[in-house]
Amino acid sequence: MSSKKWLAIFFSIVITVAIIAAILVIIIDPCFHYHAPLSFIKYNLNNEERYLNNGIIKHYDYDYDAIITGTSHTENFKVSEFNNLFNCNSIKVPLAGAEFKELAEQTSIAIKYNKNIKYILYGITYSDILNDKDAVKYSEYPTYLYDENIFNDYKYIFSGQAIKLAIRDITFTLLRSEKLINKLISSAATNFDEYVNWSNKNVFSKEAVLKQYKRVLAKSEITELSEEEINRVKENIEENIINVINLNKDIQYYMFLAPHSIVWWDSISQNGDILKYLEAEEIWINYLLECENVKLYSFFNNYELTCNLDNYRDFTHYSGDINSQILEWIKNDEYLITKENVNEYLEKERNFYLNYNYNQIFIETES
Repeated sequence: MSSKKWLAIFFSIVITVAIIAAILVIIIDPCFHYHAPLSFIKYNLNNEERYLNNGIIKHYDYDYDAIITGTSHTENFKVSEFNNLFNCNSIKVPLAGAEFKELAEQTSIAIKYNKNIKYILYGITYSDILNDKDAVKYSEYPTYLYDENIFNDYKYIFSGQAIKLAIRDITFTLLRSEKLINKLISSAATNFDEYVNWSNKNVFSKEAVLKQYKRVLAKSEITELSEEEINRVKENIEENIINVINLNKDIQYYMFLAPHSIVWWDSISQNGDILKYLEAEEIWINYLLECENVKLYSFFNNYELTCNLDNYRDFTHYSGDINSQILEWIKNDEYLITKENVNEYLEKERNFYLNYNYNQIFIETES
C-alpha cells in the first residue's frame, strides 16, 4: 500500500474519531452548554466550577429560584438545607479563589437568564475586600462557554477536557450499578450538596491550622487606609456588588462576611494591615446597609467560632458544620447587621481584634 493511501487512511481515522468525539460532547454536553442534563445520563458534577457553573446557571435546572454563590467559603453549603430553611429550589455555583469581578459577571448572567430568582446567598470573602475591582486570580478561563458566540464553540466540542468529561459521564451511567465501580467512583458528586464540597476530605483542628501557618515574627507598624486605597475599596464594591444588586431589586440578598479564624487576624495584625481591613469592612457595611434588598450578617463577634481553631482546616476555611450553622443563623436573623446596631458591632469587633493577645495562640501550642 502506498504512503499516500496510508496517509489517507490515517487522516480518515483521525477525522472520524474527531467527529464522533464532537457528536458525543454535543449530545452528552457535560458542561450543560447547550441543554439541561439528559434524564438517562448520570452526570458527574466534578470540581471544574469554571467549566460547569455557566451551564448550570443557564440550563441545569430551569425551575431554580435561588442561588448560593461566593468563593471556596461557600462550597460546603448543602442546597438541601438551604431549600428546607427558605422554601426554595436553589443551585450552588461557587467559584473557588474568585475575585468579586468574577462573581459579579456570573451573578449578572444568572439574573439575566432567570427572572424568577428570589434569593441569593452570597458569601463575601473578607480577605479580598481590599482588592482592586478588576482583579482576577485565574488567567486561564473557558470564556468560550460564557459568551454567545457559536463560532468559538469548537474549543468546547473538540477539547480534551470536554471529551474526558463526556466519557466519564457515560461510564458513570453504564457502570453505576456495579458495587465495585461504585466504590471506585464514590467521590463523584451527583447533586448540589456534594458539588465541590470538600468538608469530608479535610482535617479541621488547631494542629492542622498551625501546621500550615508561617507566622511573621517581626510585627509591622499598623497603618490606616490611604485615600487611594479608600477609593479602590469603594470602586470594587460599587462596580462588582452594588451594580449587580441593582439589576433586580426584587431579589432578596443574604450576604455574610466569611468568618476567618483568629490566626488570620494574627496574620494581618503582624503585617500591619489589621486596621485597613477594619476600615474597609466599615465601608462595605455602610454601602450594603443602604440596599433595601440586602440582609448582611457577620459572625466575627462570635468568638467561640473564630477563636476555636478546631472549626478550621487553615486560617480562613471552616468546616461544613459551620456552613450549616450559618444557614440557621441567617434564617433566624442572628448576627444581622442593621443601621441600629452597626456602631456597636464595629466597636466590639475593633476592641477585640486590635487588642487580642495573639501570642497566646502559639504559647499554648508550645506548652
